[in-house]
Amino acid sequence: MSELKKYSVINTNIKEVKRGNKVFLIKSYKPINMKVYGLKWIKKKTDEYIEGLVNKGVKMPQIQDSFIDKDKIAYIVEKVGENLFDKGFNTFNFKNFEEDMLAILNIFKIVKKNNLYFDPHPKNFVFNNKVVFYVDFFPPYSYEYNEKRVSLSEGEERSIVEKNLSYFKGKYLLPHFCGDFLNINRDFSNIFDWLYELILSVFPDIENFDEFVKIANKIRNTEDIRLERKIYLI
Repeated sequence: MSELKKYSVINTNIKEVKRGNKVFLIKSYKPINMKVYGLKWIKKKTDEYIEGLVNKGVKMPQIQDSFIDKDKIAYIVEKVGENLFDKGFNTFNFKNFEEDMLAILNIFKIVKKNNLYFDPHPKNFVFNNKVVFYVDFFPPYSYEYNEKRVSLSEGEERSIVEKNLSYFKGKYLLPHFCGDFLNINRDFSNIFDWLYELILSVFPDIENFDEFVKIANKIRNTEDIRLERKIYLI
């Protein structure tokens, strides 16, 4: 068993295990603010979130098991491939990944058509040959979950939480996706023209380029403020 990632800013721990000829990931989530609602309720919302995405056609890794382990919620999922960055995507060769990017945008078509909540971080898309999987399901964003999280905040923190949670749905998803490349490397601003043209080819009604980039930077700035202040959505 190897540990891939210690608890992150969203308290996620991932361990890799082999079972026969398959590799699985044990993903453990440790709620912070939301623990006041109980792990059973959070797990129920997570199960519902996964089911909702899969039922609408979003490909996700097969879940082998899930359970509550003391102060954590754990899911055992099949490891299905590599994300863009594992495959070598960078600020110099990005134009070689047009086919992969269009495959990711097809998932956005499903999500936007069905008005689903969704975390569009680029690392949440994993490739197995030509098939792309969405691998993130925590926090389990929904109207109910978001309302409960907002209710735990006051003053300026409440405003920050409300803004952040609004960016996981609808018109904000594509600028959010674009802005999250800056979370990985600020130099990824050099892909915006290329990425916007691909998005425009799939979503011809998207806002103009300048407005799109303005929204993307606004989302990135809001998330950076939240992280700097250690305000968690879980």
